[in-house]
Amino acid sequence: MHHYPFHIGDYRKDTSNLSLLEHGIYRTLLDCLYLQEIPLTDDKDKLCRMIGARSPEEIKATHVILDDYFVLTEVGYTQDGCMKVLSAIYEKSEKARLSVAKRWAKRGESIRKPYAEHTNVSENDTNVSKNDTFGILPNTQHPTPSVSTSSGDAETKQVDQKIAYQSVVDLYHSILTTNPKVKLLSDKRKQGIKSCSAMKPTFNSLEFWSSYFESVKSSPWHVGENPHGWKADFDWLTNKANFIKMYERGSE
Repeated sequence: MHHYPFHIGDYRKDTSNLSLLEHGIYRTLLDCLYLQEIPLTDDKDKLCRMIGARSPEEIKATHVILDDYFVLTEVGYTQDGCMKVLSAIYEKSEKARLSVAKRWAKRGESIRKPYAEHTNVSENDTNVSKNDTFGILPNTQHPTPSVSTSSGDAETKQVDQKIAYQSVVDLYHSILTTNPKVKLLSDKRKQGIKSCSAMKPTFNSLEFWSSYFESVKSSPWHVGENPHGWKADFDWLTNKANFIKMYERGSE
């Protein structure tokens, strides 16, 4: 996300003891966390390079800010206030998506039929797409049950049976050789692959995933050529919202 609320009073109350250098580092780390919408890497040296902390004083101040104002989890550094803001935004968007789906269901229509067949509900209704999901926050966000028809459930099971999960991961490793490695093929990662594959029949093939990762490789920003040194990892690339953005970018 490129915009987030900033409460000056609360910030000053919590950071009254910081130096001007520490203020700059703290705000820069927050910006990175909001921009990526995923926990920051747990590699402090990499984080220093990401935010441009070069001198011994800057590096020491970065370590202090991370230790005092961020929480180190098994997936990286998070910050309570940031996670609450992102969770609230995703919850609101998810409720809006489910509201749209329910209205379609009441009309006795499949939520997968083209928008053009309906005149009362548009693709932009409540500013969300029916296919959007928001599961970016692994430590604070609980999956919301999706609204689907019985035929949709059957299709999902069929897709699940056909997906070669490990082969998708192998393609990611072979193409995006400098991006963060996948050390464990967890159920959550399988769910990410499945959710993306289920969006279109052509997506459920190794040929598609190969072309998808190649398109990511062609984007300098996503392979580390950016001011922060950030690289898109497997979880980021198989998050449905990010997947849609990258696919549409590659289709231009």
